[in-house]
Amino acid sequence: MSSRIAQWLARWDQPGLYEDASEYHFETAVAYLVHGFCCKCISDFEQAGRSLLASVSHYDAYGSPYGKAWPRAILAVNYAKQGAHHEARSLTQTALEEVQQTLGSHSHAGFMLSALQPDGAAPALYETLTGKELEIIGLLQQGLDNKNLAAALAISEGTLKWHLHNIFGKLQVRNRTQAVQVSRQHGLLQ
Repeated sequence: MSSRIAQWLARWDQPGLYEDASEYHFETAVAYLVHGFCCKCISDFEQAGRSLLASVSHYDAYGSPYGKAWPRAILAVNYAKQGAHHEARSLTQTALEEVQQTLGSHSHAGFMLSALQPDGAAPALYETLTGKELEIIGLLQQGLDNKNLAAALAISEGTLKWHLHNIFGKLQVRNRTQAVQVSRQHGLLQ
């Protein structure tokens, strides 16, 4: 799939195909946006980042702050999926400020980027942990490997990995040690 996407993109990224530079930058920005999104979906985060940055660059050359908002939003999600939450928040904030200045806060792009911002009224991610996730975090303190942890919970290792993935995302951490530390900081563990 990735090679077909790359071939498709190579066909679009040729200035000679277009009547003017504006058309070239717009069409190429869209192509890189789609390519970046597809790469993100197949967890090729490095290539997704390159393509989404190229999309931002082409939308910038085209002169479209509205267009730049979309690859920036996907890029922020791409960063977050890699555990780079600070970069994701920073990018989202920068993009939101630019959109609000150029398009106003009631534009589609403004609403989309606002939705990616932390909301003081929303519960903290750790507050959304399920009972099973809290039970798993409690057992993580014991330093058990996946096999023994799954056995203690009477679930499969695959189900355990799914729960761990959800826990790491909610706590915005990358590993078990960080999950235990953050859980202790928020009073979720004794």
